[in-house]
Amino acid sequence: MEIWMDNSVIHLRINQGESDAMEENSMKKIMIIIGIAIALPVLSGCNTLQKQTLVDKNWGRSHETARFSQIINPDAGEAVVEDQGLDGVIVKDNYDKYQKAFKKDTPVQVFNVNVGGDE
Repeated sequence: MEIWMDNSVIHLRINQGESDAMEENSMKKIMIIIGIAIALPVLSGCNTLQKQTLVDKNWGRSHETARFSQIINPDAGEAVVEDQGLDGVIVKDNYDKYQKAFKKDTPVQVFNVNVGGDE
């Protein structure tokens, strides 16, 4: 590299090998700066220094409260209750009523009342 001055102008001559080395160094510096610029915002999301807010502490509490408030007896599965069964006469009577519900009854008479009409 040569530096000289003519008529208040500074001249700089750089050999080809030196300019390649300088360009390579500047590219490395630029890549490092770009890497740092990308890494800082990405890694700031992993910050564990943030304090836990009240919302974070109680996250999901209202859902749990609503779900548990709808349970009448939370210990229902622990108590073993024997099946009492039904009396045969009651079962037969209910079955007969069920079967009769599907049978057609006599048709219902319909009375038409015409108010202010021709007929």
